[in-house]
Amino acid sequence: MIEPAKPANENARLAALRAMNILDTPPEDFLDRITDVAAKLFDVPIALISLVDEKRQWFKARHGLDAAETPRETSFCGHAILQPDILCVPDTRLDPRFADNPLVTGEPHIRFYAGKPIRAPGGEALGTLCLIDTKPREFGDADRQLLNELATCTEQMIALRQSVSGAASGTRLWTSVLLTAAVALLFEFFSSQLFFIPNPPAVLIATVVFASFHGGMRAGLISAAIAWLYFALFFSIPGQPFQYAGDNLLRVLIWAVATPAIAIMTGTLQRRSARLFLMEKGNAILTSHLAERAASVGEMRRLNERIRLVTEHAPTHIAYYDENWQCRYSNAPYARWFGFDPEEIVGWHIRDIVGEAMFAEVEPNLRRVAAGEKVEYETSRKWEDGSTRRIEANVTPHIDEAGRFSGFYAFFNDITERVRAGEVLRKKSDELETIIATMAQGLVMFDSEGHLVRMNPAAERLTGVSREQVLGLRHDKLPWKLIRGDREIAVDDRPFT
Repeated sequence: MIEPAKPANENARLAALRAMNILDTPPEDFLDRITDVAAKLFDVPIALISLVDEKRQWFKARHGLDAAETPRETSFCGHAILQPDILCVPDTRLDPRFADNPLVTGEPHIRFYAGKPIRAPGGEALGTLCLIDTKPREFGDADRQLLNELATCTEQMIALRQSVSGAASGTRLWTSVLLTAAVALLFEFFSSQLFFIPNPPAVLIATVVFASFHGGMRAGLISAAIAWLYFALFFSIPGQPFQYAGDNLLRVLIWAVATPAIAIMTGTLQRRSARLFLMEKGNAILTSHLAERAASVGEMRRLNERIRLVTEHAPTHIAYYDENWQCRYSNAPYARWFGFDPEEIVGWHIRDIVGEAMFAEVEPNLRRVAAGEKVEYETSRKWEDGSTRRIEANVTPHIDEAGRFSGFYAFFNDITERVRAGEVLRKKSDELETIIATMAQGLVMFDSEGHLVRMNPAAERLTGVSREQVLGLRHDKLPWKLIRGDREIAVDDRPFT
């Protein structure tokens, strides 16, 4: 295993990550939805929004994985943030960086990984949107484009989240002051009317403003502690701190309960409002990015499934190899012809599948294919039991949109039985030719138009004419007549059938 290096801008990257105030925050629906959509679109069991901290990768959103974080030294995303674009590992067992990684050899048994860096507005890589599968797979141009779009959507959502938090911080004071003033006026009215409690001192108003400004349980508890301490001193018996005067005890209890209640209520409303706003904006962003793409990808997957069904049940042996001649797909007939299971050979080099002897024979043809040429050839493979089987192959290069060789398709049929049948037919034909050539009777053959097409040596002797002289002549143009016994037989003009 190779541990991921740290980026050159690691300090700035960590500062940008922490400025987002997103680490160790609770799950948020608008980000969870992205990983759910990604898992469905790419048909993978695991999809993550991973943020790479100083010593760990922490999952802000996760689909199909229980762990909330993993060490950075074993992380795939630690490698991915070093890349300008998508890091794709089609088969982790074949990549020296990950082959013995504990996440590969143990749970969750990663065999495929694709991660697109998620960047802060300043360009720093915060983490990745990543896809994980437990079996090797290909990741084509269309898949890359879709993952890029999802990652862009994720970046926008994280930036929006920060901007909403910042805007909330800027407006929270005014909101809190207004809300606190309203609540304080109501409380003052009811408390003075019902409990005859005098107007609260300024320190209590400040405490409530603090609580409502920060919001939440923590601020509520802090404000309650301040209120209790203040009342313990302000309303205590002179000269005896913390010894409450009996008629002031109700004041202490009411304000000590009211202060954290206001804080919790205000914070909850603020957070709920922000969450609803983010969810609405997130759904809008996700929908605008993915509505048409999801439909097209769904149709593409249905088409691929139909193609897979056709190839799996086709009598032709079919495989696809990448630019490094490593198998990325094979149908069942192809893999089983060589004695393997289809999933077993994914990621193998073609040499390991066909064997050294056969590879040495076909390698020149594969180099022609790598140069962009379509090649057809026949070759044989000898098996351990001494038998030999013959195949007829068609190998077609895969040229990408940029005009580069990116792999090849291999199609072949086992023609062993056909070759054997042809050999038997040729042998029988040779035997028949020998019989015709040595028989004592003359044999003359005509086609459907009455032209002479064959004449054996006995016929040449009987007629005194060589076959070269009469081949192709009609029966009525022949320079001889057929004789039977002492009678002459004339050939009429009816066509020969």
